[in-house]
Parts: sequence; C-alpha cells; structure tokens
Amino acid sequence: TRSRAAPRVRPAPRPFRRGAQGEALPTPGRRNAAAGGLDLPHAGSGKTKLTAIYLDDRNLPCLWYQCDAGDADPATFFYCLGAAARQAAPRQRRPMPLLTPEYLPDVATFALRYFEQLFERLGPAPVLVLDNYQDVPKEAPLHAALQKGLAAIPSGARVIILSRHLPPPAFARFRTHGQMAVIGWEDLRLTLAEARALVRARGER
Repeated sequence: TRSRAAPRVRPAPRPFRRGAQGEALPTPGRRNAAAGGLDLPHAGSGKTKLTAIYLDDRNLPCLWYQCDAGDADPATFFYCLGAAARQAAPRQRRPMPLLTPEYLPDVATFALRYFEQLFERLGPAPVLVLDNYQDVPKEAPLHAALQKGLAAIPSGARVIILSRHLPPPAFARFRTHGQMAVIGWEDLRLTLAEARALVRARGER
C-alpha cells in the first residue's frame, strides 16, 4: 500500500528539490543508478512524508512494501513482495517465483532474476519503496540478496529504502559507485528561510 501525503503548504524542502535533479532521491536516466535511502534515526522524522510527497507530486506508480523482522528470511521476503506485486499489477496473472530449496545454493542469481521480473511486471518508470528497513536484522542474509537483486533496476525505475539506520555494508558498492544516495537528518532540517516561509504560508491560509 502507499502512504498518503498531507496537502503541501510550502515550497518543497531541499532534499525534495534535489531529488528532482538526481542528487538525492533517485531519478531515472541510466541503468543501475536509481537507488536512494532516507536515513533518519527517529520515528516521525519525516521520511515517509517526504517520500509520499515525492511520489504524489510526480504521480509515479509505486509498490510500497513494509519490511519487518520476518523479512530476514529471503524466502519470506520474496513471497510477501510477490503478494504485494499481485495487488499492484492484478492483470499480471503469472505468479512471481518462490525461493524454493532448489534455488538456495545461489540466492543471489535468484534475486537478480526476481527483480528483473518484478520491474517488468510493474511497467515503465515504477518506484519500489522498502519501508522500515531497519527492522530487518543486521545479520540477515536478505541484505546480500538485495545487493545482487537491486542490480536489476532498469532505466527509469527507482528504489527508495526508508530506514532509521545507515544502509548495511552489503550496499556499500552502490554508494561507492554513485548508484545510491542517502538523505539524513541534516538534509531534512529546515533552514531559517524555509522556516519563515512555512510560517508565512500558514498565516496566509
């Protein structure tokens, strides 16, 4: 499901504007270069709101997946994500593949093929949001599987990972090669000028 954004009462914050330029929130353009993360340590910091505004302003098709501790098991994650994909694209009758025992010796290749099918199913320029990613344990094998699977992001598609922690070490290569951008608390804090604009906008309502 997709979170709904509240009505906007001010110009978009800096990370939102940066996202439109491809500097922070992921934007389409070239293959394997469209992953982004919002790293905010506290609940209520604004990561869900910012992402919802980003999607609504651009009217982007979105598959919003809520992660939890059960997703530490890649088989569970792929099963539940496949169920969400069926709801997002009901006309696609072919089920997403399951991580059954015969695939366990090479989960990385399974993940790559899985995400290729997923993005093909979701249509042009889709956005996959992985929310509450901090709930997946640090030692979970899912991180390594996603490291391989997210390499299948096609041109025009985007992945946004919402978490209270920095990306796991398995994602280091994406950041090193400029394929993942991270927005933290300092990026979301209002400047004095933005705070004044917000107060003025509220006073004009």
